Amino acid sequence: MYHVITRKSDGAVMDRRPETVGIMDVLNNQVIVNHGGAAADYEITTSETPVEVTDLRSPAEIEAAKWAAIRAERDRLLAASDEWGLVDRRTRATPETIAAWDAYRQALCELPQTSADPDTVVWPDPPAG
Repeated sequence: MYHVITRKSDGAVMDRRPETVGIMDVLNNQVIVNHGGAAADYEITTSETPVEVTDLRSPAEIEAAKWAAIRAERDRLLAASDEWGLVDRRTRATPETIAAWDAYRQALCELPQTSADPDTVVWPDPPAG
């Protein structure tokens, strides 16, 4: 069983917690601090299953967060392939392998500029080896 905290003015689900959590503590200490208002502005109900908390960010904020996550993943993948920039690693590889890793890293560097929609980013596949 879950307690669900809903804002009365628009029905937005502000929080949900398992029944064992002291719901008034949650309401008074978290929801009001995070979203403002008074306890009377919110309604507490119960639900058999978890419900999704309403995302109160604007569409622009949601899109910006998606792009930030894409850049963070790109940076992680570039860091994981940094060894292919080292002279020692490149001198022991075939020209084809070097070219494949260079193309992969270049494709990563071009993200997110090569995609118009953060939900349809096409990630390059890393070369074998």
